[in-house]
Amino acid sequence: MKKKDLKKLDVLFFHCPVTFNKKTDLILDHPLMGSLYLAAILEKAGFTVEIFENRDCFLNLYESLKFIQKKKPRILALSSFTSNIRGNYQLADAVKKNFGKEIIIALGGPHISSDPGIIKRFPVFDFGVTQEGEITFPKLVKKIINDGQKIKGVFKGETPLNLDFFPMPSRHLVDWGRYKAFRTHNIMASRGCPFHCVFCSIPSIDRKTRYRSPQLVVDEIEETQKYIKGLYFTFLDDTLTLNKKFFAAVCDGIIKRGLKIKFEGHTRANLLDEKLIKKMRKAGCDEIIFGVESGSERIRNEVIKKGISDEDIMKAINLCKKYKIKPDLYLMLGFPGETESEMMATVNYPQKVRPNIFGLHITVPLPGADIWEKSLKEGIVNKDTIDQYIKGELGEGFNENWPVYVPQGMTVKKLEELQNLAYKKYYFQPKYILGRFLRDISSLTDLKRDFREAFNLVKMGHASYLE
Repeated sequence: MKKKDLKKLDVLFFHCPVTFNKKTDLILDHPLMGSLYLAAILEKAGFTVEIFENRDCFLNLYESLKFIQKKKPRILALSSFTSNIRGNYQLADAVKKNFGKEIIIALGGPHISSDPGIIKRFPVFDFGVTQEGEITFPKLVKKIINDGQKIKGVFKGETPLNLDFFPMPSRHLVDWGRYKAFRTHNIMASRGCPFHCVFCSIPSIDRKTRYRSPQLVVDEIEETQKYIKGLYFTFLDDTLTLNKKFFAAVCDGIIKRGLKIKFEGHTRANLLDEKLIKKMRKAGCDEIIFGVESGSERIRNEVIKKGISDEDIMKAINLCKKYKIKPDLYLMLGFPGETESEMMATVNYPQKVRPNIFGLHITVPLPGADIWEKSLKEGIVNKDTIDQYIKGELGEGFNENWPVYVPQGMTVKKLEELQNLAYKKYYFQPKYILGRFLRDISSLTDLKRDFREAFNLVKMGHASYLE
């Protein structure tokens, strides 16, 4: 029998770990939506596409090269946060050394948007696309594959103003068996954030807020369920209830179609009201995550520029509890001018407002954020920090080696002590432990998870699901 000719793979999306030189305890729980959207647009245009998930370092560097050699993609598409730009560089460097010009390497994702110079500094990446890539990247793929053009340099992504032009994400390309901790489908209803928090690098991507039609959002929820029986959804919107009328329409669509789902999302405490949260609960809202950042109103509003009062936060949490929605908090330590007493206000804040869970992180200055520029001026980071990290000169691993913001008069050790104190003061209260036990007793999975997290808190001072 004559062997069937197979069309050569045009684009392989490969998701890299933080580093290939160190084991990771990351447990995959969801695919990356950016690759799924790009893959869908490319497939619609007639290109052959595959996605390989390796954020958990399932394949080591040698095995990754063998995999890529077997697939023979024309273009290897890498997408990177600052945290895993080291792993992306390691793979790109190895591919160039082994395959030369045979494979074209593209870089996208949040990091290049705030550091476009990386393409010149590290020419193992043939070209890069900043900001959003759904319009620009497919055009470049066409030039390379259909027109035979050589593409080099950095290309600014064109902002898609009409999100409804996206086809449904290519979830059929996902190997669902790789997501061992799967509990949620990711979904996007809007893009962009008009706010400008000092620690956030989103402004380097695009702040313009855009919305999909509510009907298409609900269509995707329905369509997604045929891939796996997960009925839990996480909305990736930067601020889910920024436009209350819009999200109320999404909820109306879910209710009208009788979709029995649960969902969670991020929003701001001052962008909720009782009418909306009642409708969200009816549609299946199970959990809301609030970015509170600091227990000090001065730090939260004068330094971080959050514009949210303690009263706003307490009102939002009480509304959640009234309608049996779990309220979660993100908190941070380490801001310019922050005093120890203001840090203690953050440490004690969970006991004051009693959330479902909270995560407390030491502020990390990321490229593209205002606090990065301040950290440069203060010498916390320098112009070579990014390159040193990429080359492994800071050590292997992001959390262990990337600089954190330390206010004057404080030390990293002191910040870590306060972080651990906050977790232990709240999570080890008998009242909290009993409440979690009673809530989880009907679910062996949840009970096992809570015992595991208690162990992590004692041993490492943090809960893994909050990292």
